[in-house]
Amino acid sequence: KSTAFLDTNIFFYAQDSRFPDKQSKAHKWIRHLAADGTGVSNLQVINEFTNSVLKRMPELPPAEVFAMADGVVEGVLDIAGEA
Repeated sequence: KSTAFLDTNIFFYAQDSRFPDKQSKAHKWIRHLAADGTGVSNLQVINEFTNSVLKRMPELPPAEVFAMADGVVEGVLDIAGEA
């Protein structure tokens, strides 16, 4: 079974409601890859995701951003209320 590498942008757009089309596509990809167990990522992506959200979404409290990053690491990123 081959794998797909999930980069920073897919996690960022999954959280960013300013771009609903990109958010919807990111949700679909993450759910699909999680369901069949073929999605992979790495620590650098998680760090980039955290930095990107902190810079591009400054209205979010840092604790919330770190919780999002924890969710990515744990593989339970909350996608529009669906775990």
